[in-house]
Amino acid sequence: MNKYLIALMLLIGTGQAIAQDSTDARRAPISKPKPLTEREKGDRFLKRYLATWDTCSNPKVKCQLYRGFEQIATKDTNYWTSQYYAAFHLALTTFIYIDSANQEKWYDRALMYADRAIRLQPKESESVLLKGMILGMKIGSNPELGRTLGPQSSMLYAEAKKLNPENPRVYLELGESAMYTPEEYGGGKKVAVENLTKAVEKFKTFKYSDPLLPHWGEERAKSILEKAKKLK
Repeated sequence: MNKYLIALMLLIGTGQAIAQDSTDARRAPISKPKPLTEREKGDRFLKRYLATWDTCSNPKVKCQLYRGFEQIATKDTNYWTSQYYAAFHLALTTFIYIDSANQEKWYDRALMYADRAIRLQPKESESVLLKGMILGMKIGSNPELGRTLGPQSSMLYAEAKKLNPENPRVYLELGESAMYTPEEYGGGKKVAVENLTKAVEKFKTFKYSDPLLPHWGEERAKSILEKAKKLK
């Protein structure tokens, strides 16, 4: 058989096969995307709110963002990060935007979410540390609470350090706390600088396995370290 005729027959056969595949593809049912689980929905909104907080410069908008984090925590009650961020941003909003006369009850609300996060993941350093931080904030709004809440806060910091000695935020909070604690009670410039220096160093190598895990504090650690060095 003429080689050109053979080539033509092969070309026609290939064309028919492609046409048949195309027809079969058009007849095949279109698969619907798999619906998101509540966990996936929560993560999607959490990423959105975190990105908004990080980039927003409008204080009024930031003041209201905690509502979004609380809504996520209310719907997603089985994952510790949802409760963590509700506690963290409620406490931060209280510290920055709420007048001192009304701060205590708001801190208690933040502590509720922190306790939920701890119950869900008892061995998570971040949640334990956050509870200690919020207790410290509460003392700041009412120094009379220092006698009872101060030891609790210190114990939580120590526990968070034991759970994860590589967590840079532990040393950040220990250092900042030492700046406002007299030397006779375990604070002072030397302790503050040592812990803050360690925090800065650990931030350089700390790895985050999930973008939704807490990752704040590096710039704050650098800034507070410079302030600590200037203490008398």
